[in-house]
Amino acid sequence: MLLKRVLVAVLLLPVGIAAIYFGGFFYVGLVMLILGLSAWEYGNLFRAGGYQPASIIIILSTLLFAAGRALKGFQGSLL
Repeated sequence: MLLKRVLVAVLLLPVGIAAIYFGGFFYVGLVMLILGLSAWEYGNLFRAGGYQPASIIIILSTLLFAAGRALKGFQGSLL
């Protein structure tokens, strides 16, 4: 189990560093990919608990929120 995690970290580390280095849309794309996968996993956790979440709404709203932050920053925030 630990070997798999280390292997994934070693493989994805250059991708993350490259996204940070190039910045802009590369970085935002990587962050949105991670957030989308996390939202998908969140929906699966609820499903495993016996609930029936609207996974597509969870994922799309997460991605739209991230895209809004990437485009507008914190200017559109009420706080």
